[in-house]
Amino acid sequence: MDLTLYQKMIGANNSNITQAYINDTILHVNDMFSKSPSYRQVLIDGVEADCIINRKKSHQMDLLLRPNSLIDAGAYVELNQNTFIVLDFIDNEVYPKANVSLCNRSLRWKDGSEIKEYKCSVKGTTYEENDDTQIIYNSDGKLTVHVQYNNDTKTIKPQMRFVFDESVYEVYSIDSTSSVYDGKGVLKLVLKFTNTTDTDDKDNQIADDSGNSGWGDWQ
Repeated sequence: MDLTLYQKMIGANNSNITQAYINDTILHVNDMFSKSPSYRQVLIDGVEADCIINRKKSHQMDLLLRPNSLIDAGAYVELNQNTFIVLDFIDNEVYPKANVSLCNRSLRWKDGSEIKEYKCSVKGTTYEENDDTQIIYNSDGKLTVHVQYNNDTKTIKPQMRFVFDESVYEVYSIDSTSSVYDGKGVLKLVLKFTNTTDTDDKDNQIADDSGNSGWGDWQ
């Protein structure tokens, strides 16, 4: 096909031909999007959205979103009665992509008379891979927790204690910087195993914060 004719077909001229090609690609991607066998509709922070799923592991996926989609790291994605947290979002005009991890636990704690609860992704940290695929070994008895950064979770402090099933862990380190931008993102916690107390509420998965356990006032 003659290039000049093609440019006219897609509305291009000498000054915006690159954007015209992008616009043409966006139209094609949107037209074919729902025809993918991996197409699904999900809820992102309660708002319906289209995505194409690329499952990397049983607990981790990449979500290819429609062109020009924007979501924040730390957003929650609901899919097939499961909740995932967005760990990273790649902003791209044509192929925006979110990396999500399955929320397999909930952080629950008492703030005065109010119970706070947020779903989170919890993994053991015997080893993990960094961006250079180098394996970093950590001591046993520690967990890495990714949870949404918000006005409640940003109040979490070192030595705060949390119950997961029958075990109790306390906050060992907090990263509220590397994955947080403009007040939104992912809070990364490293928790270490600690002793339980008789007043830990395992039935409701709420650790004792009497002060004898290192934080707060139990009321």
